[in-house]
Amino acid sequence: MNINNLLKGSVLLMFDSFAKKLIGLFSTLILARVLSPEDFGIVAIMLIIAAFFETFTNLGTSDYIICARRPTRDLINTSFTLNLLIRVSLSILMFCTADVFVRYFDDQRLYDLIYFYALLMTVGGLENPALHLLKRTHNYKPIIKITILAKFISVIITIFIALVYQSYWALVLGTATSIFIQMIGSYFVHSHRPKICFAGLQAQWAFSKWLIPQGFLGFGRVHLDTFIASSIFGKSSIGAYNSMKYIAFIPSMNIVQPMTGTLLAQLSRIGNNTEHLRSRYDSSLILTLLICLPMTVFLYFNSELVVHVLLGPQWIEFHSLFGWFSLFIFSLSMQHSANRLFIMNKNTRPIFIFEICSIGIILTPLFLLNFDSIQAFTQLKVSIEVCLCIAYFLVTYIRFFNLKQLLRIAGLIISLSMVTILCQYVSSLWYVENMYLLLVLKSILFGACYVLCIYLWLLVVRSTFIEVNYIYQLFADKITPILNKFKGQLADKKS
Repeated sequence: MNINNLLKGSVLLMFDSFAKKLIGLFSTLILARVLSPEDFGIVAIMLIIAAFFETFTNLGTSDYIICARRPTRDLINTSFTLNLLIRVSLSILMFCTADVFVRYFDDQRLYDLIYFYALLMTVGGLENPALHLLKRTHNYKPIIKITILAKFISVIITIFIALVYQSYWALVLGTATSIFIQMIGSYFVHSHRPKICFAGLQAQWAFSKWLIPQGFLGFGRVHLDTFIASSIFGKSSIGAYNSMKYIAFIPSMNIVQPMTGTLLAQLSRIGNNTEHLRSRYDSSLILTLLICLPMTVFLYFNSELVVHVLLGPQWIEFHSLFGWFSLFIFSLSMQHSANRLFIMNKNTRPIFIFEICSIGIILTPLFLLNFDSIQAFTQLKVSIEVCLCIAYFLVTYIRFFNLKQLLRIAGLIISLSMVTILCQYVSSLWYVENMYLLLVLKSILFGACYVLCIYLWLLVVRSTFIEVNYIYQLFADKITPILNKFKGQLADKKS
């Protein structure tokens, strides 16, 4: 596996994700001051309904094409056909079941929202599947251009509608704009034109059949808590709950998925050499955690400050929700890393088993227990899910490798966590009255301390762990020229 290709692909994907989320975050900062938590609440409910139907479109076509030895035109067209047929069917089903959701949530506004999102589901199925070929070859630039353009235009439309009409439809129409632009743009970045085709349908279905129920159960694990909370707490609490979850999930979606996504493409080329696979897998995992852990620690311990700066003082009472949800940055990196090992071996059944077990373990106490606040509800939900994700990773790692190697990697993760918490302690020693300045100051101090500590950590452990030594060399190749340049400038000043 070429770690340099992994890094380049990951950096491009993370740039894409961060650029989109930075634009989206700018939009959120404005919308949070224009729209009410109740507006966010009704849209949150709609997004959950849409996500419920979207789970059945999780066919794993991207992973299937990436892992294929020779992705033929028929294979790509069959993926397009299967995806489109399922999306059209689900759009019709969404139309027919609108009344059920309206009655459950007792809000007539959901009728128009559901009908609108049903149409968007079909539009999403028209996207050019050849985009997955670009991902296979790590040619992400054309995709990034389209997605960033779509996000930029959609945010402009969202803000304009929100400022003029102060309506939750600003969020909905912004999403629709992004979907339309990405669908149209997909035909500009690749010459392939999809056609209806059923060749190889059986082979693709054998790969996807466990991913569909797994996606449904994954939806239940991630979103059914909001359904339960909506029957206990008001729309303002639900709006805050969903908004905090969304913001806290930004690093997970834009760090974990890009890193593990490129990991799949690289690992699929290694073959059956278990030791080589483990070594490169561990290197990629450590590299992912080097980014995920500091975000988890910083956001958890500074949740009040971050919420105050990003959303405003009217959201402060819900800051603890943001802190707890930020723990998913670490736990989801564990889960996604484990999933990639199974997908690489085209064995998706264990992923389904994990989802069906975890959904029962998570949702049972949420259904049965009484909660006096949305904060208590969140703490229990997150605690259970984090523990399950970590346990899932441990079992998966032992299955593919062995207990001895697990203990090695666990020791690295624990020591890395201690270093990260130390950096947080150092950054907490400084304080200024201005909240915006304080957040900037803490971020700079934490980041500088973390880079220094990680460099020292790499120096200490690289002689024992070849995986860490590989990362150290990459780190040194980037940092050494900067240090030499800095030393040269000091020498010039002295002379």
